[in-house]
Amino acid sequence: MGERLLDHDNLCGASLLSLVASGSALIAELLRLAQKIPEPYLDPRETPVAKIMFDFAYLREPDKFEHAVNTNDVLLQTDVEFQKAHGAYALRFYGLIQGIVNYWKDVQVFLDRLARGYFISHNVDSVLEDIQGKQLLCEAFFLYGTLLLLLDDHIPGSARERLIITCYRLRGESTLEAEDEVCFLARSTGRVLGQRQPKHCPESFMSRFSTKTTQKTARLLIQRLMSDDIYLQSANFPSPEHRSIRLASQASMLYVILYFDAETLRSHDATMREVVDKHFSDNWIIPVYLGHFVDLSVEWVGYQAATAALGNILAPAAIKEVANANSELIARCILELGDILTEGQLTEQYLLDHLRGILDCTRRCNAALRWRLLHRRRAKHHGRTVDVNPGEPGDADSIVTLMLKVSQLEYKVKLILQRLLEEKMDRWQALKQQVVERMTELSKFFAQARTAAVRVTQDKKMAEWFSALAREAKSLDGASGYRTIVGRKIQTFVSALEEVEHFDHVDTNLHIKALLADIRTDLLQMVCISAITPDTIHVIEAVSDLSYAWGLLGDYVPIFHERVRAEPSTAVLLRATFLKLASILDVPLVRIAQCDSPDASSVASYYSCELVTFVRCVLDVIPVSVFGLLDEIVQIQTNDLLPLPARVESAYLLDYAQLCARYQLARLTHRVAVFTESVLVVEKTLLGVICIDPRQILHDGLRKELVLQLSLTLDKMLRFPAAQSWSAKRGRISDFVHVHHAHVHSILDELAMRVDGYRRSVEYVQDYIDVAGLKMWQKELTRVIRYSVERECNRYLRRRVSDKESRYQSNAVPIPLFKPTTVPPENRE
Repeated sequence: MGERLLDHDNLCGASLLSLVASGSALIAELLRLAQKIPEPYLDPRETPVAKIMFDFAYLREPDKFEHAVNTNDVLLQTDVEFQKAHGAYALRFYGLIQGIVNYWKDVQVFLDRLARGYFISHNVDSVLEDIQGKQLLCEAFFLYGTLLLLLDDHIPGSARERLIITCYRLRGESTLEAEDEVCFLARSTGRVLGQRQPKHCPESFMSRFSTKTTQKTARLLIQRLMSDDIYLQSANFPSPEHRSIRLASQASMLYVILYFDAETLRSHDATMREVVDKHFSDNWIIPVYLGHFVDLSVEWVGYQAATAALGNILAPAAIKEVANANSELIARCILELGDILTEGQLTEQYLLDHLRGILDCTRRCNAALRWRLLHRRRAKHHGRTVDVNPGEPGDADSIVTLMLKVSQLEYKVKLILQRLLEEKMDRWQALKQQVVERMTELSKFFAQARTAAVRVTQDKKMAEWFSALAREAKSLDGASGYRTIVGRKIQTFVSALEEVEHFDHVDTNLHIKALLADIRTDLLQMVCISAITPDTIHVIEAVSDLSYAWGLLGDYVPIFHERVRAEPSTAVLLRATFLKLASILDVPLVRIAQCDSPDASSVASYYSCELVTFVRCVLDVIPVSVFGLLDEIVQIQTNDLLPLPARVESAYLLDYAQLCARYQLARLTHRVAVFTESVLVVEKTLLGVICIDPRQILHDGLRKELVLQLSLTLDKMLRFPAAQSWSAKRGRISDFVHVHHAHVHSILDELAMRVDGYRRSVEYVQDYIDVAGLKMWQKELTRVIRYSVERECNRYLRRRVSDKESRYQSNAVPIPLFKPTTVPPENRE
């Protein structure tokens, strides 16, 4: 057997794997930075820093721009403060662009070494013949193209230029590495998000560092992607109907790598017809990377050959046919899932007997779900609607139903299969021992002479046959790698036992027939158990992949919320959906983990945090609902319930009882307890490197909602009247307070009553929701007040404290910001 690329000590494979891992890490860093772009870099026109934000025009006449800043004291002070606030981010962005440049240089160096024979026994052709080799080489080009697409999509060209110039002015030309190459790559392409792409974009962006070697290799990769199933997905999706799903990963690669050889998109009609017929015959929305989707009919509009090849699949009749077929498939899948998930139906035995059918069902469900999720939202923007009327199969509600049910089925099947794998050998040995004992019993049974107790004629040949059969059964090895041979032997045993059952002296004896039936059942059970392998779980994991939907599920969060509000127990079903969504971690981490990269922890932490943020967003409906009920409890406790004295005369007992109000209070309290229980019954779940604790999510959600309600109350009620009849020039602030003393105190009294109502309500329900409510209330109210004081102090500080630096601000439990109250200029102090 020849040497494989990823064998130990294979320098060629290790180099290529390390390259691909670094590309995945760069994408994580790009996405991380894209979420934190300072607002002035995106649109400085409405900000005070507009005059110190420069694009690449600065590089032509830097002295002129610096002179304009240095001769204006206000601009100079603003410039210093701005660089202190955002300089670290700009330097980090410069490092990202430099990393992308270095990544593509390393790819080119690797290709040059392959061509020069540096790796001795490896060249481009041999790498493309290796299974892992062709995957990794395609991924190397794909990741570079994806980096550029995501860069242009998430960080506009104008913002990129301003960030680079900030670094240039902060550090100086002499201290920046690869400045010319970084500027060349970061230069704006002219693309504006939401508008039509400029001509030759993104091909011109990807060709900025193109060489003849990379172009030639790209053409080889395109041919390989067109001809091979490089990820060997045939076992996961064997049906011809699922070909587009089977080839989905390499279809995304093909879309990106085609831009390295744009001539194919423009003029190679036959090639593009083959590409579309094989990879895009029933879909035109492609998930390129996590959360990034493209519509081929829009992206390829400037390429004649590609547009012509898409003509057949984008015909209105073809779209309608595919959409109707998908709607019918969704309706069928929901019915099938309802039957399988019926309480008590999905047992171990049922799974063993119907494993193939259940796998086929999950394939159909995921195929239907994938097509509808991808095409439903994107098509609305471009006139190719595939949406249906509410209540029909394929609407948003049915998509959520299908997602919840198929997630639950996959979760239960994996649990059963994992348990069977753990107990596989023990069960095999137990069944084999049972078969041997029963065959030995039959052998002894036929060896005995006929008596009054034993009504079977003695048959030594039959006794010897069963004894030999028992010895052969005892020699079966469940751990053997030759499962097919063992299975054939067992099938031979079963056939022989069925023939024996037709003998006259066996057919008339019910005891022997019962033993034979039991032996056959045990043998068939052994076959079923031997068929369960780790590959079965791998198939389910591949089929259940939901990484393509990252960025799409936000559209369905309101439906999740509606279902939880209507039936809180639905929260239990969401756990299986979250576990299904955890497949997003496989996309960026598989190569990083393979090469044991030091970036593994940071990349896993980023994607895990993104996943946990989505989980919190979905489960936030629980604390929001709880606080909606608390508002009613506040009203009852503050306005309806009378203070209960220490001693009450019996004549007034009914008046203080207030039965209707207390019934409403008890009903609301029970509702709060039901919502809380729906979260607490969910088990702890590991998503990536973060373990989700439902109790902690509930606690953080309650804190978040409490902070929001307290902040809204303080902002709404602490609004004092302007001094319309009094001027600050003619009096002191104490005079103003004296004049409006009664009004100010009425506002403060009302605020105190409202805030105290929250305190009493939280304290009242804390035992029902298993949370230290009074402690939480005191802590969060203190945090809100201190944060507000800190914001006020910023008015007098040269170096202001940002939200990221604040001791009182939090990502998990943020304190909201409100616009300051506007006061007419003539009434200001």
